[in-house]
Amino acid sequence: MLPRLGLVICVLSLTLIHSDSAVLSIDLGSEWLKVAVVNLKPGQAPISIAINEMSKRKSPSLIAFQSGSRLIGEEAAGLIARYPDKVYAHIRDLIAKPYNHSKQKLDSLYLPYDIVEDSRGMAAIKVDDGTVYSVEEMLAMILSYALKLAEFHSKVAIKDAVITVPPYFGQADRKGLLHAAQLAGINVLSLINEHSGAALQYGIDKNFSNESRDVVFYDMGSSSTYAALVHYSAYSAKEYGKTVSINQFQVRDVRWNPELGGQDVELRLMEWCADEFNKQIGNGFDVRKYPKAMAKLKKQVKRTKEVLSANTIAPISVESLHDDRDFRSTITREKFEELCEDLWEKSLIPLKDLLAHSGLKTNEIYAVELIGGATRVPRLQAKLQEFLARQELDKHLDADEAVVLGAALHAANLSDGIKLNRKLGMIDGATYGYVLELDGPDFVKDDSSKQVLVQRMKKVPCKMYRTFIHNKDFDVSLAYESVELLPLGVSSLAFAQYTVSSLADASEKYSSRNVSSPVKANLHFSLTRSGVLTLDRAEAIIEVSEWVEVPKKNLTMENSTASANVSLEDSASATLTVEGGLKNSSEETNENLHSNGVISNASNTSASRRDVTEMKLKKQTFRVPLKVIEKTVGPGASLSKEYLADAMRKLEELDKKDAERRRTAESKNNLEGYIYSTREKIESSDELEKISTSEERESFIRKLEEVQEWLYMDGEDATASEFEERLEMLKAIGDHIFFRLIELTARPAAVELARRYLGELQEIVSGWGSNKSWIPKDRIEEVLNKADEFRKWLDEKENALNRIPASSTPVFTSDEVYGKLVDLQAKVASVNRISEPKPKVEKPRKNEADGGETENASSSASNFTGEDYSSNQEEPGNSNDSATEETQTEGDHSWSGLIHAFGGGLAKYTVDSLSFTDCQRSVPYADGSPISQNLLCLPSTSARRRAHGKTKCLCQAARHTKLKAGDIVGSQDAQDLRVRMLSKSNPLPCTHGPSATTSRSSDAKAVTALQSCDLGHGIVHALPNVDPSADDPLARANSIFSDDKGILQCPDLHLPCCSKAARVPEGPSTGNVAVVQGVSLRNPSDSPSCHLEPHARWTEDQLFARPAINGWKRMAWRRNSAPKKTHFPKK
Repeated sequence: MLPRLGLVICVLSLTLIHSDSAVLSIDLGSEWLKVAVVNLKPGQAPISIAINEMSKRKSPSLIAFQSGSRLIGEEAAGLIARYPDKVYAHIRDLIAKPYNHSKQKLDSLYLPYDIVEDSRGMAAIKVDDGTVYSVEEMLAMILSYALKLAEFHSKVAIKDAVITVPPYFGQADRKGLLHAAQLAGINVLSLINEHSGAALQYGIDKNFSNESRDVVFYDMGSSSTYAALVHYSAYSAKEYGKTVSINQFQVRDVRWNPELGGQDVELRLMEWCADEFNKQIGNGFDVRKYPKAMAKLKKQVKRTKEVLSANTIAPISVESLHDDRDFRSTITREKFEELCEDLWEKSLIPLKDLLAHSGLKTNEIYAVELIGGATRVPRLQAKLQEFLARQELDKHLDADEAVVLGAALHAANLSDGIKLNRKLGMIDGATYGYVLELDGPDFVKDDSSKQVLVQRMKKVPCKMYRTFIHNKDFDVSLAYESVELLPLGVSSLAFAQYTVSSLADASEKYSSRNVSSPVKANLHFSLTRSGVLTLDRAEAIIEVSEWVEVPKKNLTMENSTASANVSLEDSASATLTVEGGLKNSSEETNENLHSNGVISNASNTSASRRDVTEMKLKKQTFRVPLKVIEKTVGPGASLSKEYLADAMRKLEELDKKDAERRRTAESKNNLEGYIYSTREKIESSDELEKISTSEERESFIRKLEEVQEWLYMDGEDATASEFEERLEMLKAIGDHIFFRLIELTARPAAVELARRYLGELQEIVSGWGSNKSWIPKDRIEEVLNKADEFRKWLDEKENALNRIPASSTPVFTSDEVYGKLVDLQAKVASVNRISEPKPKVEKPRKNEADGGETENASSSASNFTGEDYSSNQEEPGNSNDSATEETQTEGDHSWSGLIHAFGGGLAKYTVDSLSFTDCQRSVPYADGSPISQNLLCLPSTSARRRAHGKTKCLCQAARHTKLKAGDIVGSQDAQDLRVRMLSKSNPLPCTHGPSATTSRSSDAKAVTALQSCDLGHGIVHALPNVDPSADDPLARANSIFSDDKGILQCPDLHLPCCSKAARVPEGPSTGNVAVVQGVSLRNPSDSPSCHLEPHARWTEDQLFARPAINGWKRMAWRRNSAPKKTHFPKK
């Protein structure tokens, strides 16, 4: 099994959390460019290929400079046959390459554009106006083009990307590509090897938990060929307490040929065609000397190769190949394969080397996946089948897009703003081995001065450090491990040089101290995710051993005395007692001792425990940062800040020119299009003659002809502003004519619609009299008056229109008609929405209601106390009556019978002698207040106690309430509210305000419970769907009281969490039961708990919230278990 290390890659799914984040991947090839976008925008696939301006899924990696304009991609490809010296191809292959190597490469490919040698000895490109651009700048233009394609495709701004590189890219190549991305404004999350991207795409939808697999990825692209061995497996891990299987892959090895690709096959075919054409011309003619002819031939050869992949014979035809001579010939597949016979043998070498170094046999390979466009050649596939002894090769991946899609998955995993789910572990390896070489004073340059720093195929990314003994400044070189395996164009093993200084100064600084060991230097290196090896920092390690004075802990008199008699042999140990401290301690001890040796009570106890110091040999390690200066020169050297700033300025100027060029082209096209479309309308429209005069039309046509003549003569090099000015001039004339043409049909249609509605309005108003008699007559009159005004306006405007010619400006427009019609419809709709008023209900007089109920209450209470109270006794606190009655006015949706306030003292009564139904009757309050104004009793909630005949009534006295015996507090049509208070024997008064009320919002979507204040325990029940036909209201509610309750704990919330209102903002209030339990304010540390009754329709993750206190809280409801809490932003 593979080690459980490496990067974890995940798959996007359609159920992911929405995010506006987006990343892209770029497959930057020698000839083609592919771009994939990861975007979670609704309506788009999570991962998709970004198409170019020609709606193609791949774009040419080309740049052209022609007549001061820069063209990229498809635009540049259109110039390659006419201006081959101005179109720049294979730019990626020139990165970090010496000038001589680049020149030889371009000549072999018949690419005639001009390159020069820059100050670093690398190739730079010189364009037609004499400007020189580095390869990094040219690559930045291509990457910037790829970024624009991605942003246009996703409609969001993107800055993060993953870029693919071939495995043979060395340190200088990778650093140069990163510099180019920096110039393009791209934040590179990682460079990824092409075979790793393909391996990721292959394994993302497969399961390897049952078996491991060894898969070979064979890629022949345009300029290179490689074979990679990837091992797939799975390991077990814990997620959310469950054991899951996670797939992973590790790149075991990769071998390549960087100079063999599809272009070499095409070159063989080009050479054959050139020879054939030379034979047709004769006289020693050589078409290879003419770049335009070779560019045309190359274009045709690409088509011929594709035809031969599907057919056994293909025609070759190039018109005017040279000097108006056409080239026509025919080639068979057999002849084509014969021309490339040695190339087929070379194509097997990477695969043979891979198997030889891995020790695998061909029958141990699970699959051989083909990627790269050149692998479609039948002869290559046959060679691979023959070598591998396989009937068929595996083609599960898209040969063109597998790499870029896998890189997109890698980008999504590295992005911070994208949520992913399925996982695939990825362990990539370094394609080169690296060594460390030291140089400087006292260093002997031999094999001992070199250390292997990174072994080939070591996991990336990784960090490492090396420690060695040295006390002087020195140089560090990083080099490739083997001369047999070097990147293209590299002749020296070393690729980076550093100078490490300040080590001698650090050694000198501590030389006066007791240095216990030789001075060491620590070098810290990192191999980044992009495969770039760097020296990050250096430090000097200096160890010093010194005697330091430290106190002895808790040294008593006896210990001090004993210390004075320590022998010399003992004093020779690692610690040494200080004599002065020992003497002082002895003197103080004698002064504070009695004759019998007991410590004097008068002395301070601290004096008997004075600390005694001692000397200890302590080792200290000092880490001193050293200066690290990179001094790499030539290819691979880091670009200076000044160079980068100047390059970015040049690229910004090019971007501005491109934007102006596009604006000019668009303005010119708009002007040209307007001229042609307008002349066609004038010539073909008969109705135009009705709304314009012949003189007006002829004048307009003359203007159009003048601008058209200017457009193709003097306007060839005009600016965008000039095109726009002439277009506006023509529109100023034509818009008036075409406006009248549009109104010729639009205005009558608007008038017809308006008059039809005015006719229907009479029926609407008549219907109000019979169906909506409550609508005020003055409002109906407003509608009729507005309709009359509209009708008169129409009549006046139509009469005025008939008196003027059609070629004149119309007196009114269709837009005016529609505007007035909409206003009238809005007026009618507002009157139509007037609802029927609710009938008024006569309220019984207050004295009658109280008197009758008091009599009943007194009668029932006499069984309890043996006393009778007068119903006319004055109620304490009756100043609140007005507030209570105010909430019950007509049309008010507040709950009737409000509990207006809890104040003063509260008493608790336990009545064992009463039956269950007796609990519904009131009992007197201790201070003699009227029964009808003070008490409400509820039965015990314990069904088990009732079953054993142990029914208890808990009666709560509530001062200043307007409750009668057995009242239900609540609205008569929706919900009932019961209040049950269990107070302490001597409770404090309410401290949360003068009143605590129960109310229901008018939209019937919230339940608001009482504020319990300092009532010890307050429970408010909102009873759902109470049957109004039941005889006893408490019996109706009895089923809601039981011991089977789910408890929702909220210990992290502030105290008012549960004692405040519990709202149900989702769904009708009648469908839920909310129970809120408060806590005593005497002990704020009590943890409040929120109860949900078992009959409640609360669902899991139901919003259980309270307003205005620390925002909203979501409590995930789980019965009989602790909740999961999620914080929401404040509302």
